[in-house]
Amino acid sequence: MNIQTYVFHAINKKGEQVEVTRNQNWDVNITQLAKKFDKRWVDWERRNKKKIQRFEELEGKPVVYRTDEKYPQTYINFKLAVQVLNSYDNDFAYHLSCIYERFTRNLLESNQKEISILEKDVAIAKNNYTKLLQKRSYPVLRKGHCIYIVTSDLEKYDDERSYKFGKTKNINTTLATYRRLKPKTIIIGCVFILKDHSALVEQCLKVRWNLFLVQQNHEEINGMSSACILRDLKIILSALNIEGTFLDEDEMKEFNDAVQV
Repeated sequence: MNIQTYVFHAINKKGEQVEVTRNQNWDVNITQLAKKFDKRWVDWERRNKKKIQRFEELEGKPVVYRTDEKYPQTYINFKLAVQVLNSYDNDFAYHLSCIYERFTRNLLESNQKEISILEKDVAIAKNNYTKLLQKRSYPVLRKGHCIYIVTSDLEKYDDERSYKFGKTKNINTTLATYRRLKPKTIIIGCVFILKDHSALVEQCLKVRWNLFLVQQNHEEINGMSSACILRDLKIILSALNIEGTFLDEDEMKEFNDAVQV
């Protein structure tokens, strides 16, 4: 078994620097290390078989393994190594633990910095993507005073979406405004009516949808399906005896398809 090893030093109770060899998982070469304290690993291993077995149960994997070199070396799990070294030299075991603690802390800080950089990169990429969507050209819809219903909650079920509604004299301008914050905004319905009727119809919709209005935005509703919303709009137009022309379904589909590409 060829493994990549790293060498560092820890201080023993005499104040001397003792060399330690570990692998990338912080398993320690106990064969070499025991010799530096005039000990033999096999002696400790023979006396502590139950302890080793318990460590393997806690770790869920072997904690001792030997290399297949010409002169085999035994590596043991770092937590077990601290137990072994405590029986050799308490000071050394303590300093070894401190080195490991500093290493893991520095590694965590380094990973957090990398994560922070990646998060910033993702945010920049999302912002650039949003700007790209905003610059895209979309089919130009008919101009004129109208009542509109739109949504940008495309990933939610129909009756779980939030829908925005209102009056405008140019649906293209209104949609462009929504796209600045929500590029994936599609049209659910749009009916062209006379300017003099716009405010009345909008007010009637607010009254009819009073229970579904979002508290922070009285031109946004949720908890209704798109079919119910359009049905209510038609009922109000009929009750007020107001004639309106709904945006052609093919034209609306062409626009929505372009948004969702």
